[in-house]
Amino acid sequence: FLVLRDYAGGVKFDENETQKEKGVILEEAKKDFERRFYEKRAVYLYPNSVFSRRFPIGKNEIISSATGEQLRKFYERNYLPSAISVIVVGDVDIAQIKTLIEQHFDSLEPRGERIERDLGLHPFKAGFANTYETELGANVASVLYADAYKPLTTVGALKDAWLQAYVAKLMGLGYDAMNVNSKTPLKAYFGSDDLFKRRKLYSLSANIFNFDTNATLSSLFSAIKGVREHGFSDDDFGSVKAEFINELEADLLKNDTQSSQVGAILDYVQNGNFKLSKQDEHDLSLEILNEITLKDVNEFFVRITDGARFTELISTKNLGLSEADENKLYESAMPFDFSGAALEKKELAGADLKPKKFSTKKGGSGIEILTFANGAKVYLKPLKSEKNRV
Repeated sequence: FLVLRDYAGGVKFDENETQKEKGVILEEAKKDFERRFYEKRAVYLYPNSVFSRRFPIGKNEIISSATGEQLRKFYERNYLPSAISVIVVGDVDIAQIKTLIEQHFDSLEPRGERIERDLGLHPFKAGFANTYETELGANVASVLYADAYKPLTTVGALKDAWLQAYVAKLMGLGYDAMNVNSKTPLKAYFGSDDLFKRRKLYSLSANIFNFDTNATLSSLFSAIKGVREHGFSDDDFGSVKAEFINELEADLLKNDTQSSQVGAILDYVQNGNFKLSKQDEHDLSLEILNEITLKDVNEFFVRITDGARFTELISTKNLGLSEADENKLYESAMPFDFSGAALEKKELAGADLKPKKFSTKKGGSGIEILTFANGAKVYLKPLKSEKNRV
């Protein structure tokens, strides 16, 4: 509590220490390619907003010229007692904790009102960008769509989260089935990001192999067009639903860790997302999963891809593709049909499986070791919290 109290109102900003720390920050900035990468993307992801003008660490020229007095004034304007939350999680004496909070924080004097800032984002627009950073070591193509951000406070928001999970799984299975006979299998991944809790950004992404950007983008565009036109596979939907329900039952048996509990409380304080009990979350999610149909998933995908399309290339060098080239690729892309793309056989392809003899012995921690004649070993350990998983 002494440390928290100092952070809340006792930071001194000694000039000598300030100058030393500035040197550390500026030196780290030279090596921080992730920071450079973020700043490049901010220009087109959050155009003309505070997020593209003011970065978390700050501009080097401002850091290098800042004084201890300037930092103190910034601290007093922004780190207000009225904005403080003290969170304690654990097996504690609640009355004692309340007393400690009062003892350490009651003496904090008000330091003014919270400064209102324009945190709005401009409407999301279609576009194209090739962001390259030599140190990234990755070449990825993504197609982005925007949606309104909703905190997890309603049944509808939880249903959207499950619909998104369905899209991610079904997209992966669709590509798996399509790639069975492919010489150069390419797989796309569906996900989302919350832009400072101001906007939901959905993405369909894939690695670019051998700098063949055209092939990767054509595949992504074909997948998007295909799901919009044909939807996902009914067989895959049934498999994914069963998998989700099994995961729910397994999660119910797991105990929450202290760190996960703290994380959930912080998530509520910072983002407004509700934290349900394990049983309530299980029951509500199970009810939602039993309500969701394949039609719901297909309609969800159509809705989130109805808006403006932004294509982003992240690479180690300029890939030489223009927005006009990207538009031509989209127009010429032929829709995939994932609706009938389920794997015909559920068993291992071409495997003539026969029983084999093996010896067994017990290992530590409940592990059983199977040893086969060819030297192969299998380690088995039952887990009550995991079902149908190898």
